[in-house]
Amino acid sequence: MILVQYLPDRNVLCVTGVATPFPAGSLEARRQGDMLAVASPHENFLVTQWTVFTGWSRPSGVPFASTDEAFAYLDAVCREKRPVGLPPLTFVAGEPLSGHRAVRLAGAGTVRVASSGDIAQAGLVLGVTTGAAEEGSPVAVMVVGEVDEPSWSFAPGPVFLGLNGALVQAPPASGFVQQMGTAVYSTRLIVERAAPIILAQ
Repeated sequence: MILVQYLPDRNVLCVTGVATPFPAGSLEARRQGDMLAVASPHENFLVTQWTVFTGWSRPSGVPFASTDEAFAYLDAVCREKRPVGLPPLTFVAGEPLSGHRAVRLAGAGTVRVASSGDIAQAGLVLGVTTGAAEEGSPVAVMVVGEVDEPSWSFAPGPVFLGLNGALVQAPPASGFVQQMGTAVYSTRLIVERAAPIILAQ
């Protein structure tokens, strides 16, 4: 029997036979006629085999009466997740800004591009822009939470501030190290900054 279960205290999905849990909201239920499966759309692979409804279980142990009922359960549980972080905050762009770049506080309510090469910026790095903005225009910045960008190709793991607002996965060798968050997929970053580390000059 295959059991897919959401654990709200950990905000993860657990699947029978898979040792590592999946981030909540990262899987989807699929159906082909009377066959059901659970897949990871971000990584484009099936997490389970195609199985008829009698091969699926739920935490209560009550068997499913039909394919429709089993699919409805799987679809609902795959969609469950608690909100991660906060909504983006709005600042004023102190210069033209591209989307999905790291920015720093540059005055009351104003942000500019951050760069790991300037140690004077350590402690001022704020987050990641969610869209582009012209100088003097409002710009949304994700300070703590999820950011998705289809052009990213991260490996799962830490993401750091690079030069000129770039988000990189190799920590810089000079200036200061600022972890911006963690990539959970190739195209999704959970922004959650660590304390900056100033490197020896």
